[in-house]
Amino acid sequence: MTKPDEGHILTDQELAKLEKRIRRVYREAADELQSTIDDYFAKFEKRDTEMKAKIGTIVNGKEWTEQDYKQWRLAQIGRGERFKSLQKRIAERYTEANQTAVSYVNDVAPGIYSLNRNYAAYTIEQVAGNVPVVMANADDEIKSIAALVAPSNDEEGRDHSPHFNNSKKKSLLVIYNPVPRI
Repeated sequence: MTKPDEGHILTDQELAKLEKRIRRVYREAADELQSTIDDYFAKFEKRDTEMKAKIGTIVNGKEWTEQDYKQWRLAQIGRGERFKSLQKRIAERYTEANQTAVSYVNDVAPGIYSLNRNYAAYTIEQVAGNVPVVMANADDEIKSIAALVAPSNDEEGRDHSPHFNNSKKKSLLVIYNPVPRI
């Protein structure tokens, strides 16, 4: 296996930073949610103890039995409004964490791709001499990626996207893979 070039090393470092940021977002969400869950169940445990203590006493004009307690407990755990509220908060928090992670990727990935592309261009220029090379930036990468998904219709309205997109993908892959020797 060939040794990675400086462009790939730099790209891997940037991707590692991005992964670390994303892991931190999910870890913070998990910690926050664990705190919410712990709080919910601590309150439930207190209420459960109170309800269990009522067994054998008169509640709402009738004796509170073990069966009444079990029914109450099942309702609180499985169908209780508090638990549904907790589920909703958990889903919202993870959705928020996911949106943050996606925005990190969308903000950083094009720059990382342009770093690798520019290093490949620099390497080609160093090896081949005076070769005209166009430097890329994050905006160029976004345009290149957008071009891959844009429809390619001819004058008669036929969609040639599959053919053109394969060519576009191959050209991008050539840019992002190192050229060992020219």
